[in-house]
Amino acid sequence: MSVAPTPLALEADECEGEGPVPGADACCYRCFSCCCCPPMCALLYTAYNICCFTLKWSKPTAADAADDAFTEHALLLSKGTARFAGPEPNCTMIIGNALVRRALARFAEREAAGEVDRSPGYLGVTQYGRVWPENPWKSIALGADKAHHDQMRPLVAKLMGSAQLSGAWSAESLRASADAFFEKRTSVDLDVDLQVWVQQVLHRVNLGIELSEAEAKQVFGLFNPMAVNACLPPCVGCCCCPLLWCAGYGTSATLDKKRGLMARYKAALRKRLGEDVAGFDDAQLTRLASTCVDSFLFAGGRSVVTVLPIAVELPHTAWGQSNLPALEPSPAADAKAGSSAFSLGTLSDEQRRRYIWEVIRRFPPVGGFAYTERPSGHRVILNLGQAMRYGSDAPAVWGPDAGKFVLRPLEAYEANSVAFGDPASKPGEEAWPSARVCPGKELALGIIDAFLASYVAAEQAAKGRRWTPSLPQKKLALSAYGVTTCIMTLS
Repeated sequence: MSVAPTPLALEADECEGEGPVPGADACCYRCFSCCCCPPMCALLYTAYNICCFTLKWSKPTAADAADDAFTEHALLLSKGTARFAGPEPNCTMIIGNALVRRALARFAEREAAGEVDRSPGYLGVTQYGRVWPENPWKSIALGADKAHHDQMRPLVAKLMGSAQLSGAWSAESLRASADAFFEKRTSVDLDVDLQVWVQQVLHRVNLGIELSEAEAKQVFGLFNPMAVNACLPPCVGCCCCPLLWCAGYGTSATLDKKRGLMARYKAALRKRLGEDVAGFDDAQLTRLASTCVDSFLFAGGRSVVTVLPIAVELPHTAWGQSNLPALEPSPAADAKAGSSAFSLGTLSDEQRRRYIWEVIRRFPPVGGFAYTERPSGHRVILNLGQAMRYGSDAPAVWGPDAGKFVLRPLEAYEANSVAFGDPASKPGEEAWPSARVCPGKELALGIIDAFLASYVAAEQAAKGRRWTPSLPQKKLALSAYGVTTCIMTLS
């Protein structure tokens, strides 16, 4: 089963001397010494690594162990290098900031030359097309082939791009929406309430659709059944089928709900984009509507509601109280908040934006940018999260305090961030068809900033009452990928 490792093109001149490329050998690092090998080896290896890379890393841990197994496992496998074996056979994970930046910057050029393609598109785990029958590439929109991507990208950029390009949002409009959310509100569920509001904002900006609370719940309620069905083969042919149906995750029901959304989205897209889609046939418009579904469920709609609970709850966790920096209050801050401990109410507008960036850097919401090398079929995952925080070159990028929570200059985040796939762009050309940077980067940051500003303003207007979590501190578990959500109450 072993084959001679083939060095990855992107690493040829930067990783010399580090030995074979992890994952280039189909057996990678683990051998289970089972009688079924080699047929079962790939299956066992995949199951083992998905457990380590997904379940183990995303499970909240004790508040005093926020670095948890994510860091330990990464360092164990990488042995201090910038890369290690990925979650499936014939797969390499790259964690070094410099290598990730270089790969992203070169991706468009290499894709145009046929050296790489974006499959599978999402986290590096194979998807089988069950919930994307409308896409010729049979996976999430992130995995689109170059021809389809280049057609859709400028349109998606117009839907969710910067305020100047989109024309459907501004910092003021986002703040007004957040203020309306907090009006007369004395409690906020950082799970359901937050997801409802984010979906309402995304639909209003992208499609001009005003969602009711019930409709918003139906939208984000599709995430789990779509995610489960995405990783199942076309026919699992086992007892899983009735179990999925009973759990509400049946493929047919999931696809029916998705088609209902896409029908509504297609009508809105005709109105929103006008002449840009006037020549589209139904199949093309359906693919664009499918892209919107993906962005609302798997991209911005997921990452924003991951960052915000961390940003809100972090000062209340044991880890936050031990690790967040004490700041002098801004002139506009509530004097009662004091200056001896960190508080969102003490932050100036600029400090609040730096805080958001540091939350994203320290607890990155996006796992990876996956693609496949051609013709070898070797899969590469650029681990954006680790490159922001855990990469072996982190001290060289972020300084000797890379492991600490520090509000760094905004210029440092803009220069070194890969959290949104930032280098995969062309400066000054936001709607560049070959861009792979997140088209909704500015919108996502704007939504988070507006929510936190209104959250603080609501507390300052509450005449001495403070936002207090519904859970005791010991139950606010924090991990590299999230925090236990709770209800914040003004009391």
